[in-house]
Amino acid sequence: MTLFTQVIATSIGEIFLTASNNALYALEFDDIKRRQLHCASLQKVFGCTFEQGINPIITQTTNELHEYLSGGRTTFSVPVKMVGTDFQKKVWSALSAIPYGVTISYEELSQQIGNPLAIRAVGTANGKNKIAIIIPCHRVVNKSGGLGGYGGGLHRKEYLLKLENASFGSTTNQDTLF
Repeated sequence: MTLFTQVIATSIGEIFLTASNNALYALEFDDIKRRQLHCASLQKVFGCTFEQGINPIITQTTNELHEYLSGGRTTFSVPVKMVGTDFQKKVWSALSAIPYGVTISYEELSQQIGNPLAIRAVGTANGKNKIAIIIPCHRVVNKSGGLGGYGGGLHRKEYLLKLENASFGSTTNQDTLF
């Protein structure tokens, strides 16, 4: 199997995409170390090769992402391929059900998946999400309303939540983001 990769410029920085001709495998903020780890993981699981280029899934993802970031889209229709453990996939599926503009706590997320004591495990699975924004891990915040963590950087999480007009605790200014 060949997976196509592409780095695209967006209003919140460069984003790295990985896709087959059928589904999106990754949408990550472009960090060379994370990109290499992700590609190595996919190669181990699927024995795939990588080719820089554009295919219909990358084109669709790029278009939908730009529409979202400009305020013109609240949901995504691009097909995704979740690669992880059963537990991680359960968490990521629950993340996908969080509506645009809504935030929940890690504790609420652990309750939603039927494992109320797995708050830390839910946080870890949330952090291993490889399809940022589309699987909206940015919509999970601390119980106190604080931002919590975010693999793409807290400044991006805050930006995305402000874009969605979500309620959360904050101390920085979106206007100084980029």
